[in-house]
Amino acid sequence: YYNQWLIRPEFRTTLSIKDNKLTGGIGVNYETLDRTYFDSNVKFNSQYIFMQFDYNPTEKWNVLAGFRYDNHSAYASQFSPKLALIYKFTPVFSLKGSVGYGYKAPDFRQLYFDFTNPSVGYTVLGYNVAEERLKELESQDQIVNRVAGISFDKPLEAESAINFNFGTYYKRDKFKMDVNAFYNSITNLIDTQVVASKKSGQNVFSYTNISEIFTYGLEYNSIYTFTKYFSLSLGYQYLIA
Repeated sequence: YYNQWLIRPEFRTTLSIKDNKLTGGIGVNYETLDRTYFDSNVKFNSQYIFMQFDYNPTEKWNVLAGFRYDNHSAYASQFSPKLALIYKFTPVFSLKGSVGYGYKAPDFRQLYFDFTNPSVGYTVLGYNVAEERLKELESQDQIVNRVAGISFDKPLEAESAINFNFGTYYKRDKFKMDVNAFYNSITNLIDTQVVASKKSGQNVFSYTNISEIFTYGLEYNSIYTFTKYFSLSLGYQYLIA
């Protein structure tokens, strides 16, 4: 069974100031989940506020600045700013760049899941229930060994990242193209890993934080519109992690 409630009232308004726009809002999230493979009904609640200013100082420049502030019931409050710039060299060619910060809290599954595949035999445990269930499996003599260095003595942290982008945009007649370089620095990445081995030969999986990782690379996207019924697009990404 799966019984989920998500209530998200939000108030948002936009104020136009000449050629510029100021957008702001506030909202509340309330979420509960009661499902198979969860021991109990779990719930999160959070409040947030956001604001964004779309500023056009000249015909060639566009500045997009904004922030979001989240107050979460289970994790530390987070302030997430972003700044993006576009400069139009010509009507068909632009340069763009941005920097921003964001975060992602663990979801219910990563915290409370308790599932054993009945046919294959592997087990997946949410972080908050992993230690108790592992001790239970050990008492039932199902565990061969636990992976060294893995413990569940402190909370699973929210994932956060700083993102940098720089690219170009070209559009002429029926052809559009953009090339983008990016770099992401991620703290406390939430990842899946083996935490124990069973006597059956299967593994027990759970979730963990990886303290620091990075990704960077290049993206290319283009599209040519032959008619309103037919277009051809081409994209490629080169990623290093």
